[in-house]
Amino acid sequence: MQKLLVIDDDEDISAMLFLLLRSKFEVASIIKSEDIFQRIRSFEPDIILLDVFLTGYDGRVICKQLKFHPSSKHIPVIMLSGHDEVYDSISKYGADDFILKPFEADQLFSKIEKQLAQKQAIRDR
Repeated sequence: MQKLLVIDDDEDISAMLFLLLRSKFEVASIIKSEDIFQRIRSFEPDIILLDVFLTGYDGRVICKQLKFHPSSKHIPVIMLSGHDEVYDSISKYGADDFILKPFEADQLFSKIEKQLAQKQAIRDR
């Protein structure tokens, strides 16, 4: 089963995503931003859902750090935000896709599956 990591400091959103996604993925959640890099190393996710605005942190900066580091640059990152004005800036930070909150479950699954398929196609080359 593929592993999906949710990074969102809103406990309700993290819980909702966990319940929604656990039927198709092994899901782990991070609520406290300081645990991110250690948790990524230990969990080894296949894909990351990352909130743009985390308490005390900018998810875009975290995404840029993930995409810069050799051990995590291959992991697709889908950014989440309730603020549509951030959409134009996420590509500068290396995000692979963006989902505007609130979203439909079908949209979420579609974007996750697309990123995982692209990752697999790259691996198969």
